[in-house]
Amino acid sequence: MHAKRKRHKNGAPVVAFDLGIKTLAVGVNDQGRVYNIGGFKGGRWYNKQLDKIRSKRSECKKKSRRYIYLSKVYKRISEKKRNKQKDSHHKATHLIASRLVEITVVIGDLSQRQMVTKEHNERNKS
Repeated sequence: MHAKRKRHKNGAPVVAFDLGIKTLAVGVNDQGRVYNIGGFKGGRWYNKQLDKIRSKRSECKKKSRRYIYLSKVYKRISEKKRNKQKDSHHKATHLIASRLVEITVVIGDLSQRQMVTKEHNERNKS
């Protein structure tokens, strides 16, 4: 038999997510179960590749064949990076929407400015 679950006012189980920096999101349900959802991991590698291309391109004369070629390569790699990030986010949202048992999903405040100012104020209290 299933253990009884705490229910929200309307009878649906709830999970609350907080978006993070190191992981994409961390969620907790009303029983205390923690969900860790990892994000896109290849960002550092793609940034390194893009930096190399940007560096090579900066040495070229503007509008030269090499400059135009490197610009196309840069565009292609940055598009790949964007697509992988988008795919990762889509997989995470699909996981949250379809695979979790909880019906109600609550997501924390997303404004970075507020997060930074809170952190800044806490450090400067003393």
